[in-house]
Amino acid sequence: MEQTQAVIRYRWLAGIASGLRKAALPAGYQIPAHSHPTTEALTVLSGKLLIGMGDKLDEKKGTVLTTGAYAEAPAKMNHYAVAKSPSVIQVHGKGPMEITYVDKADDPRNAPAR
Repeated sequence: MEQTQAVIRYRWLAGIASGLRKAALPAGYQIPAHSHPTTEALTVLSGKLLIGMGDKLDEKKGTVLTTGAYAEAPAKMNHYAVAKSPSVIQVHGKGPMEITYVDKADDPRNAPAR
């Protein structure tokens, strides 16, 4: 199944150094396996978000978080997410936030310009 590239809307809630941000994710949006050099904390403000740990996105192995749920991914641990419904999340950690995708081809920063 081919995934269409959806637009993620980020709204900064605080300065870059704090590493606090909010994102609205459309249903079905996938964030492939990646890691961060620092611990990442996530709160689901609305919706349903599947998260999992591992080197490859696998919806069968993840856990669905609902509104109000909180999760942490330790520094350098590969993890992934899928919005199971339109979702708003708050991501926070020591900033500035850095992200390294397990498969460099999954990194949207490497996508050709439209």
